[in-house]
Amino acid sequence: MKILVPTDFSDTATKALELAIQIAKRSDAQLLIVHIYLLPVLPARNTFYSDQGKGMDNLRKAEDELQRLTEAMTSLKEVKYETKAISMYGPVEIPDILIGLSADLIIMGTHGNEGLKKLILGSNTFSIIDKSPCPVLIVPEMQSLPEIKNIGLSYDGGIIEDLSRLSILVWITKLMAADLQVFRVRNPEENISPEVLENNVQPLLDYLKVSHDSYSEIEGIRVTEGLEQVIAENNIDMLVTIPRQNFLLREFFAGSVTKKLSLRIRIPLLVIP
Repeated sequence: MKILVPTDFSDTATKALELAIQIAKRSDAQLLIVHIYLLPVLPARNTFYSDQGKGMDNLRKAEDELQRLTEAMTSLKEVKYETKAISMYGPVEIPDILIGLSADLIIMGTHGNEGLKKLILGSNTFSIIDKSPCPVLIVPEMQSLPEIKNIGLSYDGGIIEDLSRLSILVWITKLMAADLQVFRVRNPEENISPEVLENNVQPLLDYLKVSHDSYSEIEGIRVTEGLEQVIAENNIDMLVTIPRQNFLLREFFAGSVTKKLSLRIRIPLLVIP
């Protein structure tokens, strides 16, 4: 298992690294800690070329920062890890660089006030989630990491044709010795028969190896309102969602967030492709 941890050396990025270390300690995972820095460019006729002198200075600064980070995080001595400073300039996007590193899991942080819209590294979160072939675990701005003992999977009631996609969820649940709950926010206007829903839900519960008692429904017009209620009432420490529910991400972190969504992203969020 290769876990990619991008960092901009902020407190939030450090929290993401702390969670990555927790996971690596309990498994045979190897961490790849990456800092992406801008390579200065100088204008030329109809193009740009890199300023090699300043580029080398930025590389040394990035490597020095990575060394200071790893020296400060003494718990890294207990896991396998490597660091990497990567330069970028021109049209190359950070999501493409991260995805090109071929990780099994990406763990990264956000800055709380802007939620997912303001991801560390100045990149576009939805671009990373949409492009990433591997799961992305997003860690919010928080005082301290929660002990992950209760994991909640948000489910929309549909058929999940390839249940093996959820193997990362099974792995993390077992690794953290956590309880797994599956919940669905039911729209009063939806038209899904109980028979169809049961046929969709049972294979999911069987794959996750949880009983029907671990599945619950709550009625709500807005998904996020229902999620806030479920998370609060069940002490959920990590929320899990899947790509076809990307509308959920957009609603949860929209710029017009109301006080009803004050929860925002105060627990880690695992997005499974």
